[in-house]
Amino acid sequence: MDGQQVEVLHPIDLPDAVTRIGASWRKAAESILETAKLLHDYNLREGWDDLKSKLIAQNIMKDAVISMLLGIGRNQCLMQMDPKMLPPSYNTLYSMSRVDEKTLQKKLEKGEIGPDLLLEDARDWVASVKTKNTVEKKSSTPHFKGTIGLKFPYVRGAKSQLDEIKSLIEKKFPDVEVTLKHS
Repeated sequence: MDGQQVEVLHPIDLPDAVTRIGASWRKAAESILETAKLLHDYNLREGWDDLKSKLIAQNIMKDAVISMLLGIGRNQCLMQMDPKMLPPSYNTLYSMSRVDEKTLQKKLEKGEIGPDLLLEDARDWVASVKTKNTVEKKSSTPHFKGTIGLKFPYVRGAKSQLDEIKSLIEKKFPDVEVTLKHS
């Protein structure tokens, strides 16, 4: 050869590799829950707005991510689950946080919650619970329908801001059905 050394790679020790990669991957859910708890705790203190601004300005995380993590942090049922049983995705965990705690507990007992839970499945849970609640509300109470007009200065990021606004309204007013229409 031309004087270069060639490193010989040994075959993969499958059990060891699966164990190491699995342990590393499971840390993601644990880190997400830890970050959600930190944000939730700081959110309740004076100086929160300054901290949030710094996190965004220093590109640590975007406003929409902070909002999702706060949603996760507010869901006590989710925060008390074993991180090893949760999907390592803040989007999926956020969708799970939007389901009431009784439903989450039932899903956990049925074995429907695990690290392989897909975002689409968690979103379907939210939709099915919202549909069920909407049907119950329509059959038992009178309605009042209102519209809020929003105009965003930029198209980029508008959908995530709209989702955040929807989430805030739903958290503040749990009996209000919120639907999004955008153009």
